[in-house]
Amino acid sequence: IAWLWQETNGFIETFLNAQRGQGCLQFDFNRLNVENVKELLAFLEITDIGDDAIRELIGTPVNAQTTGDFPTFSGWSEQDKASIRTICGELAQRYGYDLDG
Repeated sequence: IAWLWQETNGFIETFLNAQRGQGCLQFDFNRLNVENVKELLAFLEITDIGDDAIRELIGTPVNAQTTGDFPTFSGWSEQDKASIRTICGELAQRYGYDLDG
């Protein structure tokens, strides 16, 4: 999964860098809130969606895990943490993820 994350986000970074100044908006889903969604909608020239509708849409994740248990990064083995840092540490750091825990 780390490799796929790195390849996907690396491709997106390369594409965005090639498109700078040509009408692209980078949207950070880790900062999903009404103001950021409004910024995205404005970029897309969608103006007829109110704050309440946005809150309703972003309030219920559709891809949330409902069963099972998986430890957070701080609960991983040092070997697994090192693997993640090797595979995607540079880009994860640029995106503000803490891989020191």
